Amino acid sequence: MEKVVNKAIDKLQNDLQTDGMGLGIYLRHYKPKIWEEVKNDWDVGENYFSKSEIDVVVMVKIEEPGSVNRSS
Repeated sequence: MEKVVNKAIDKLQNDLQTDGMGLGIYLRHYKPKIWEEVKNDWDVGENYFSKSEIDVVVMVKIEEPGSVNRSS
């Protein structure tokens, strides 16, 4: 799971250079002072989104054992 998420983040930051995950929304709600400083250059201009270090923590909850979904 962590590998898949990190691959998606890498594509968003380096190839697309856009915040497709909505991290800007998180910043706006939970870190408004930081958001005010970066909002005009979040994924345009200075593009702080692409320059940000994003740490991934994966927590998995198994609802029903028996099915396997393998994403590549």
